[in-house]
Amino acid sequence: MSKNVKSNNKNTKKSASKSKKSTRNIYKIESLEPRLMMDAEPLDSALEPNLDIEQFDSYVEQIGNLSDSIGEKAAESLGQFNKIDFTQFHLADKANAAVEMP
Repeated sequence: MSKNVKSNNKNTKKSASKSKKSTRNIYKIESLEPRLMMDAEPLDSALEPNLDIEQFDSYVEQIGNLSDSIGEKAAESLGQFNKIDFTQFHLADKANAAVEMP
């Protein structure tokens, strides 16, 4: 008799878990909206009359000069580190004292 009770319990547990799964998976899949297709033209026809190549080249040159200037200033700033006197911190003495400690 106890075997029948156990098997009935297993069957009810399986059916209960199946019903839980089926209620969890009730959802509607909506179709996605179509995406805009892009053509392979280099420039949009609306932008082409407003594009000034000489002005664009001027911007490129200005950005190049600016990056050179920033690079020079960064190198100059890094060069200042060799002028700092680290002896005032007595780092060698502190390191030697730490090594000599038992």
